[in-house]
Amino acid sequence: MRYLVSVFFIIVCASGLSAQVTFRLTGLPSRYTPELDTLFLAGDFNGWNPRNPAFRFQKNPQGIPELTVQSLQTNLLYKVTRGSWATVEVAASGQDIPNRSSANTAGSQISLSVADWSDTKGNHTAGPRVSVLTSQLWLPSLKKYRRIWVYLPAAYALEPNRRFPVMYFHDGQNVMDAATSFSGEWRVDEALIQLENQPAWEPVIAVGIDHGGQDRITELTPFRHPNYGGGNAENYASAVLEVVKPLIDSLYRTKKEAPFTAIGGSSLGGVASLFMAYQYPDVFSKALIFSPSLWFSDSLRQFCLAQPQPTVSRLFWACGTNEGDPDMVPDMNQCYNDLILAGMPAGQMFKKVVSGGTHSESFWSSQVQEGLQWLFSGTTVSTEKLLISPDFRLQSHEGILEIQVPESEQPFDFSLYDILGRPCYSGRIFAGANRFVTGLRGLYLIETKGKPGKKKIML
Repeated sequence: MRYLVSVFFIIVCASGLSAQVTFRLTGLPSRYTPELDTLFLAGDFNGWNPRNPAFRFQKNPQGIPELTVQSLQTNLLYKVTRGSWATVEVAASGQDIPNRSSANTAGSQISLSVADWSDTKGNHTAGPRVSVLTSQLWLPSLKKYRRIWVYLPAAYALEPNRRFPVMYFHDGQNVMDAATSFSGEWRVDEALIQLENQPAWEPVIAVGIDHGGQDRITELTPFRHPNYGGGNAENYASAVLEVVKPLIDSLYRTKKEAPFTAIGGSSLGGVASLFMAYQYPDVFSKALIFSPSLWFSDSLRQFCLAQPQPTVSRLFWACGTNEGDPDMVPDMNQCYNDLILAGMPAGQMFKKVVSGGTHSESFWSSQVQEGLQWLFSGTTVSTEKLLISPDFRLQSHEGILEIQVPESEQPFDFSLYDILGRPCYSGRIFAGANRFVTGLRGLYLIETKGKPGKKKIML
């Protein structure tokens, strides 16, 4: 009996020393606190674990991130993270801050304000319509997390029913913000803002995908180099196709089809862009290829020559004469000319060699506006566009094409082709009938017969 009383006494005393403290994040760097990231509290009460699920903030009914900590300690030491020490909070100056300290007073509420994050610290140059969507996007094919940047045109907020083309960039660190760049940024957001001031321009969403740091070489090269390795671009491309693009398409009002989707990069990013344009022309119909490091492996050129030429795609090539690689210009010229000989229409490609251009972000930033303008101006499909009778109606939704013909029309045969000209469906439709074709994704061409002449329309 004496033993039981002693145990009870110890439990009561211990519980009396424990206290609950509620932390609230009342201030965050808005554009640099990614919307999809989870925030954590790491401290001496949880072994300084920056990603402990038991210490993640969750929004309270007022929308404020909140976390309650229970501890026996008289004083708490801690910092806020976004899941790793690479994303820990820092001062507004970018300098590390000392551990925060608070008394462990039962029932107390502590408000926290984060000035900046370690991975985005510095002199930010990104415009107000640039944000970090997430730094915690898990890419299964690469087994890594990745940061994703997004630029939204002004029209996105002004026209809530409108959908927009999308341009994806490799090396997202360098695309829109000098604070995270290697040696300056591409100024993509500034270039797009200038283009938006042109009346004929269709605004574009820009997405930056961070490179993999020490794994950049292997991720952006489709074929191995005998000394530098590489050759994992297929897995990187799978990550873009299976995770990044579906996420962007699900969160934003995008035009998902290939004619409205582009990929771009420089150096090894130019290599990856060329590879993805040829490997996945049904996804990316436009490619921005700056200073492509074709020296890495001639297998890429051979690969492109062996594929059916994506004759409705558009490729913009640019390099400089002072890039530090004497083979840069001849390699690009040879690849460009060989693709034309293989059947790629010269009118679907644009190539320029800039006198004095260097292998640098400053050079690529000087070319990006022209490249974007050329890629997204004009059409990526055949210019033959004959109007079908106003009474002949087409509707498409979620991969289903509906053909509607009123009573006054005569029956006719029709054929459906994909953007590479491959037949995928044929049938006959009668007056007063509707015909449904399912399983469609992307851009298709319908050709009608049994009516005056051949008539085509792009869907």
